[in-house]
Amino acid sequence: MLYQESDYAENQAAIRRERRIFYLLAIPGLLLCVAGFVIRNQILATVGLFLMFAEMIYVYDMRLGPLKKYRTFLEEIRKGMQHDTRGVLIRIGDSPVFTEGVYFREILINIYLDRGEDGERRFLLDWRKPVPEFAVGDYVVVHSHGVYVLGISPLEIQNETEN
Repeated sequence: MLYQESDYAENQAAIRRERRIFYLLAIPGLLLCVAGFVIRNQILATVGLFLMFAEMIYVYDMRLGPLKKYRTFLEEIRKGMQHDTRGVLIRIGDSPVFTEGVYFREILINIYLDRGEDGERRFLLDWRKPVPEFAVGDYVVVHSHGVYVLGISPLEIQNETEN
């Protein structure tokens, strides 16, 4: 499987680190704001408050928020139901797909023997995980939680009969 307990622990450590950065970067603006209140300078207090909130919004949206979304994703796949889908590998995407705050790689498989278009199934592989070493046309089993790939393995019986 692609996900281990260490993935969750690394994400938690990254969230703690980014929270520290988040609060440390808010201190200069807060100090300016407090200094403005102490010396009764409205412009200084307003500038300090503006800088503090601008920094907090930027750091949260660019650094802390994505880590929290990824933690939610990891919690979902740890606790959710899993199922297997067997089929022929059609395509592994090269460009990232942004869904629910996380970047993924698109994987298409076809579950029908005649490879009709209505048999295509779309799965999402975490962008941080390695690309599977399969060629287009290989028979694979996709272990997933919904559309999120937990692992991909070869379907040996089908691959052997075609060779």
